[in-house]
Parts: sequence; C-alpha cells; structure tokens
Amino acid sequence: MAGEAPSFLQLACRDDESKSTGSFSGVFHHNVSDTMVATHARWWPHTSLQLLTVVLFIPGNPGLIDFYNPFLSELHRSFKDEGLAILAHALLGHSPHLTISKGSEFLLLQQVEAVITVVDKINACWNNIKLVLIGHSVGSWIITQVLKARPNVVDALYMLFPTISNMARTPNGRILSWFFHRPIASIISRLSILLRPIVTPTVYLLYSSWPEHQRAVLRSFIRSPDSIFAALILAEDEMRTITAPDHSLLTEHLSKLWLCYAEKDDWVGEEREVLTRLLGEPADVRIVHCNHGVPHAFCILHGDLIAQQCGNWLRMGGFVSSDA
Repeated sequence: MAGEAPSFLQLACRDDESKSTGSFSGVFHHNVSDTMVATHARWWPHTSLQLLTVVLFIPGNPGLIDFYNPFLSELHRSFKDEGLAILAHALLGHSPHLTISKGSEFLLLQQVEAVITVVDKINACWNNIKLVLIGHSVGSWIITQVLKARPNVVDALYMLFPTISNMARTPNGRILSWFFHRPIASIISRLSILLRPIVTPTVYLLYSSWPEHQRAVLRSFIRSPDSIFAALILAEDEMRTITAPDHSLLTEHLSKLWLCYAEKDDWVGEEREVLTRLLGEPADVRIVHCNHGVPHAFCILHGDLIAQQCGNWLRMGGFVSSDA
C-alpha cells in the first residue's frame, strides 16, 4: 500500500527527523549466530498508485544511515510519485541508540549476510518489482557480494565512491591501517567515554561547516564506545578482505553496474583507474567522474548532487515512471 512501511520493519515513533524527511524510522531484526541483533532502518514510502522499484541503500563505514537522510530524502522527493520507495539499512552494530550483546563482532561476512536477508524479505514482500541496490564506499563492496548471492533478484547496483578493491593499498589505507588494529580500536573506543564532556564543543569547532543535523549524528556516534569499536574492527576487516577486484563477477553483470567516483579520493586512489580499465568504461553513462569537488563523504554537504546523479540513472534504466 502507498504510504505504508513494510511488515518486516518494527517501526519506532515518528520523531522530528522522520516527519521532516517523510520517512519511517524502524528496526530490522537479524539472527546472527543464534543471537537477535536489532539494526536501524529507515523507509521512504512511495505515494503513487503502483510500486515499481525499491531502492535498498547500504552506507559506508561508519554505517549510520542518518548521515544520508538529506541525500535519500532528495532522491525520494524526486520520484515518490513515480513508483519509487527507499529502504536504508545501517551496518550491524553501528547504531548508537541500539544495544548489542557484549562481545558481539560484526565483520564483512556478517554485514553481507544481513543485507542478503533484507533482500530476501523485500523479494518475498513484493516479487514483481525492480530492486536497485545503492552502496557508498564499503557499502558498494557489500552490495557486489549480494549481487553474487542473488543475481536473479537484483536489477542494478549504483556504487558511490566505491571501495571494492585493494583498500590497504589506497593512500588512506596505507596511512591508517595500523589505527584499525584490535588493541588500538579497543583503547580508542574506551577513550570516548572520558571525552564525552568535550564532544559537543569539539565537534562544533572541527566541523563548523557541517549542517547541525550531521553534527548531531556524529556526536551520537562519538559518544558510543560500542559503535566506535564496531566501525574500527570492520575497517580492519576491510583492509584484510577487500583485495583484488572480482573480475568475473563484475564483467558478468556489467549491464547492472553504475559507478560514481570523486575527482580525488584517498580511499580509492589508483584503484579507480584499475576498475575503469577493467570495466571498459562504455562512455560516461555507467561510470561518472564527479568534477564538482564532491568528496568521498558526499553525504555531508553534497547529497543533492549525488541524488540527482542517481535519479538520472533511475530514469535511464527505466526504474521510475510518471505513469505509476
């Protein structure tokens, strides 16, 4: 039904953020190693007569979906009357307002399995719609693995500033890999407790150009030792696991791939050229190189530009229709 959230989401009360974005905030429950894990999700419903396409969005690391509210709300505003609904799903263990079991660790394998579960739920709920997966940064790698597992269900991948190959070799990977090692990650996450009294003024001082909404999301993350630890150990796993690009997977599903790169991105580095050569770059339709100074963390200040790009892809791929 138009305007309603899917039954597989446990909805929370509609807060100010939900009202301002036209979305429903909720929780998706996952069974991970026989333990139930609550994960933040947000749903933007379609308002047309017929649902044509569901976009499933997977964030980068840290995987807090509220960083992306302006981006997803703009995309939704443009196409909600044309058969489009959007589901954003956080990374396991990254949501500060949700408690996780002591000692729980969620690495790339668990993140991929969680998204596959969401895809299966969407497919069971609406088996006659198109499904587009959008991933940012490591979210792009996650959705490639979902495509591998569910090739007949996923219709397109939109990879935004994708980190899908040799992360440890990128400029940031070379500099920061040591920072993600487990003992250091544990120390840093515990230090966040001591630093809580100065979080607000520090965030305001260092990120004064950010919108207040984005600063609030960052403050909630910094105040959560569990979320910090989850993000850091996932980053360690990214350095170890994301190595050579999956040539056979990417070339087999070339028609489903759409990529957007920054002009300069130290989380991607020379891997952009490697993947461009690998995929053959059929004009600038499938691979877009942003030249507006959009950074890797596009969601902070440039969500509208990337929403426009994703909107162009949705239109070109026939995933939306004014007749819906």
